[in-house]
Amino acid sequence: MRHQAQKDPENRNLIKKLLFAVLLVLVCAVIFVILLYYQKHTAVPTGSTVTEQTLPTPSADKQEPTQPTTTQSATTAPVTVTPTTTPPATTTVQPTTTEPVESKINWNASHPFLIRINRAAGTTTVYGMDLKGNYTIPYKAFCCSVGNPITKTPLGKFKTGDMYPWCLMVDGSYAQYAIRIHGQILLHSVCYHSQDPSDLKYEDFNKLGTPRSLGCIRFACGDIKWIYDHCPAGTTVIIYDDAANPGPLGKPKQVTIDVNSPYRGWDPTDPNKKNPWRKEN
Repeated sequence: MRHQAQKDPENRNLIKKLLFAVLLVLVCAVIFVILLYYQKHTAVPTGSTVTEQTLPTPSADKQEPTQPTTTQSATTAPVTVTPTTTPPATTTVQPTTTEPVESKINWNASHPFLIRINRAAGTTTVYGMDLKGNYTIPYKAFCCSVGNPITKTPLGKFKTGDMYPWCLMVDGSYAQYAIRIHGQILLHSVCYHSQDPSDLKYEDFNKLGTPRSLGCIRFACGDIKWIYDHCPAGTTVIIYDDAANPGPLGKPKQVTIDVNSPYRGWDPTDPNKKNPWRKEN
């Protein structure tokens, strides 16, 4: 009996150990099954790339409106600036181009230009007619010589009239591309000793921009040729004084002739094909 009593506790201990082992095996099996399930549903397929997760972008109808920023112009008046977006790195940004002035001028008008001569500044500005019929477009500026202090060029509003490729002046000299605007007052080139484009009074050419004439308005040959070709009879000419403001395009810098040059008898701006300055340039 004593021997049997000793074996009963031993059997019970053995049974407990077996039950604990079985329970441990079941727990491990459950954990293993859970791991297999998780791995199957979260594994990344072979060959794919894992990227950083980003937050979803709100839809357009739910985005907060962007408030435009404002900057101050040179006159301190607030100017509204439209917000811009940065293009992708692969996008080529095209430079902004300015509309050519020529496209703004009404070339179909009978008189597409108006001429304003600033007597006090020795500058002529040609204004183009805009598409609304107003002369609002400063197009070209020329240096010019008006009448001297004794024989001043008259102020006022005039119209171009007769036009002459060559014209005999009252002092016996000649001028190219002469355009009559009032009595004996003409627009024309710097004078020549004779009716010969190689016989220029180069001293007078080098004085362009200062009062030199007997009342007419003198120009470099290339400049008056442009007026002659583009401003038909009936073009308005306004002569005024404003020494402080030569015009919206300023006063152009006039070229001068080297008095020792063998070409000094030619106006450097003359478009004549025989002009030696053209070959030199």
